Amino acid sequence: MIILDSSAILAFLWAEPGDTAVRDALAADAVCTVVNWCEVATKVLAKAGDWSAAETSLTALGLRVIPIETVDAVAAGRLWLQYPALSLGDRLCLAAGARLGATILTTDRAWRPVSDSVRVIRAASEPRGSGDQGADLEGQLGLGGLDVEDAVGEDDDRDVLVPGDGLRHAGG
Repeated sequence: MIILDSSAILAFLWAEPGDTAVRDALAADAVCTVVNWCEVATKVLAKAGDWSAAETSLTALGLRVIPIETVDAVAAGRLWLQYPALSLGDRLCLAAGARLGATILTTDRAWRPVSDSVRVIRAASEPRGSGDQGADLEGQLGLGGLDVEDAVGEDDDRDVLVPGDGLRHAGG
């Protein structure tokens, strides 16, 4: 199973570096949490004023939205103790990924030390906004002018401030 973080979904929508990995994940029945779906919808609405085109595109590609469970909420709380720089949405995505034994796709390098299941889909040397299909996709979806870091409100180079063992899969 693959879970997409909101930054990965936004990279896909705007043809940012890493979008091919998201496209491949969508073909393999990737999911996202309801919290990440909310984050993506919020950022799209804030910039484009319309969510329907993005929602239609994502659902047509088979992206399923999964609920957050009570155990995910508790795990996210525990993650805050070790990684207070991570947002609630980040921690809930990581917790759901751990519960489901899933690989998590993100553009946020700060997630690397948190879990072995994290796959960062953009190399440190890849600039955002270098996707060659970005303008076409933005025009189709009505999403022009938004880049991934603006959308998720996170600096791609931030460091995790509190070291720790991180989140591991149950039984692994």
